[in-house]
Amino acid sequence: MYDKRFSVFISSTFEDLKEERRAVQDAVLSAGDFPVQMESFPAVDEDQFEFIKTLIDGCDYYVLVIAGRYGTLADDGISYTEKEYQYAKSRNIPVLVMLHSDPDSIALSKSEDSSAGKSRLKKFVEAVSKGRTRATWNNSGDLKHSVRDALDKAKAIQPQVGWVRGDTTASSELLGEINEIRKENDKF
Repeated sequence: MYDKRFSVFISSTFEDLKEERRAVQDAVLSAGDFPVQMESFPAVDEDQFEFIKTLIDGCDYYVLVIAGRYGTLADDGISYTEKEYQYAKSRNIPVLVMLHSDPDSIALSKSEDSSAGKSRLKKFVEAVSKGRTRATWNNSGDLKHSVRDALDKAKAIQPQVGWVRGDTTASSELLGEINEIRKENDKF
């Protein structure tokens, strides 16, 4: 048996959750997996969301972290964070939702300041909560443990394709030999 690794897309608002995003990255790395996150995006001559979709397509799991902000709005009035969530869901990628346990305790500087923003955030939280269990967190340490636990459970319950090292899979020579033996067996 060989050791599989998985690509995990990390989605959240950015400026307000830098420490938390690092905690999620650490959880993914400590599980032996590959984090995919905006901090690592290259400069590309492509529409931002189209590029993000190609990255999500290559991922096995999607971790969504929500705290006090809805996020930067795209031209259609939906935040990039919500668009990423909707896209991952449409591609049947397992979504692991991490909600802040006490939104009222979040600093004002890291919270929505308009009633419209608060309303969008509330609707988004309701949407991601429908039909799925979610984990809650109060600090980056809680979040790190919650993500690691959720990833471990998701891998057991919803195994995905993942990645293996090239040197741990069957070589073309070995596959050729197996095919020849199969042909001989078919003769008998």
